[in-house]
Amino acid sequence: MVGKSVCDAESEGEFSIASMNDKMIIKQSICGPYNSVQCLIDESCKINSAASGCSIVEGGDLKLNIVVVFNEPKNSMEDAKAMLKIVKQIAFANCEGSVKPSLWVIDEEEEVVGEKQNDEPLLELEEEVMEEKMNDEQLLELITGGTAGQIFPKVKDMFGMSVCDADAIGGFTVASVNAKLTTRESICGAYNGIQCLIDDSCTLKVEESGCSIVDGGDLKNLFVVVFKEPVSSSEEAQAMLGMTGMIKFVGCEIEYAEEKMEKRDVEGVQASEIMEITGLT
Repeated sequence: MVGKSVCDAESEGEFSIASMNDKMIIKQSICGPYNSVQCLIDESCKINSAASGCSIVEGGDLKLNIVVVFNEPKNSMEDAKAMLKIVKQIAFANCEGSVKPSLWVIDEEEEVVGEKQNDEPLLELEEEVMEEKMNDEQLLELITGGTAGQIFPKVKDMFGMSVCDADAIGGFTVASVNAKLTTRESICGAYNGIQCLIDDSCTLKVEESGCSIVDGGDLKNLFVVVFKEPVSSSEEAQAMLGMTGMIKFVGCEIEYAEEKMEKRDVEGVQASEIMEITGLT
């Protein structure tokens, strides 16, 4: 995505671990969470500097952990989520300049919490909020993408021929079906069936998407996407990954290869949907 190492042992300059961590805790006009997290924008929370920063997680994804403490404790999940809303992607490149970090936030927060405990009892948070660690410190994790797809049961029986396996021919070989599923056209493929691809709010990872035959002879068409703007709630991610109908790979606008069969109406074909939210910044 960036074209160089970021936040690991090999990264240098502005993308080194130290520089990236500074960007996540220093208030400036371009980079960092002060321009993206709602409660930091309106100054209704403070960053826990010691607990915030960057890391590389499994698969090589960059994860930005922003831990904040609310100035006033909240007693509902809705209020907490509204304060943690990401209004735009957290930038970490082309910043206005480097500033040495200060850890005054932690000391001040401890004093604020102490005053609240002495002068005004803290409101008890709902149990589900407590379980999500939304008490004193809020861990903000951004969803950067996910997978969606469909499973066609007993595809060989359904179509009367092999599809997406070693015996498939013509337009139903692995290469041909994958081309149909990942090419932008008006009839076939993911661009006509997954909401975020339809509205251009995500990018399809072509090399990780395509067809396969799973146990029992079912055809599995899976699509991996990356959101152009990370989201902070699973509900929003699920809406973006939602399917508008069956994703076709027969009777396409483009002739990918000779299909060796009459083009048929597949509207009656039944497919079950699959979805998984993956990837953290």
